[in-house]
Amino acid sequence: MNYTRDIPISDKLLTAYYRSGRRGFHRIWHLLREHKSQSFVTALNQYGVKLLLSPIDYIDSFVLLSGYYESEVLEGILPFLGPGAVFWDIGANFGLHAITAKFLKPEARVICIEPSPPMLSRIQANARLNNLEVENISVALSDSQRFRPLHLAEGNPGMTSLKPLVTASYSGSILCWCDTGDNLVASQTLPSPTIIKLDVEGSEVDVLRGLKGVLQGSYLKAVVLEANPKLLIESDNELYRILTTAGFKIKMLTRNERTQHHLENFIAVRS
Repeated sequence: MNYTRDIPISDKLLTAYYRSGRRGFHRIWHLLREHKSQSFVTALNQYGVKLLLSPIDYIDSFVLLSGYYESEVLEGILPFLGPGAVFWDIGANFGLHAITAKFLKPEARVICIEPSPPMLSRIQANARLNNLEVENISVALSDSQRFRPLHLAEGNPGMTSLKPLVTASYSGSILCWCDTGDNLVASQTLPSPTIIKLDVEGSEVDVLRGLKGVLQGSYLKAVVLEANPKLLIESDNELYRILTTAGFKIKMLTRNERTQHHLENFIAVRS
């Protein structure tokens, strides 16, 4: 199926203009937004997946410009997605990895775990654009069951977090329900994952504390996560201890795109 036929010519022109690097794009974009004629640009990522992208949000703009964001994460996930596999995308954002994985591996079951209502809405819209079915659960994974404030980031929704940073800008907060991954599996709310992608803006240890049963089980084969490198190379760190005690060997992934910052992506594979 040629999905490019379904992309409006105006979006194709906007994408080409943006990628050209010529001045004036953001002025045009803000004028379009002011007149409420456009909130997103529909564009293809490098794998042929259609996405609604906002040129003023960090990750969206990177995908719009370069075709993808941190494709090494997707490449770490794909080998584990065969028939019967279950992929948990914890901190799914607008569904970049989850929807692309489902597009490339339709036989796998893909579950987006995302507490932000705006992002859940975008996941659903992006899935519909590609005629794909991904499952969504509106919950923040943590180490306990309770309500906690979720701080909604501006400019980079990927930084929405239970643990706000002083260096980030937030539009406000909402109360969201937190639960443990172990409880969701034990209650049969979710199936046990074959592979997990974990990107939760500083709450990685909390999530893994609530997943110790899943980590100890044989069904889970790998975890792909973003973290400060020091946390996964120092044996006295809890993040390192949880994964290695459960039998996982940790390896840093090599970045494919120019997204270098103080965090890195890792894959922990059951040894």
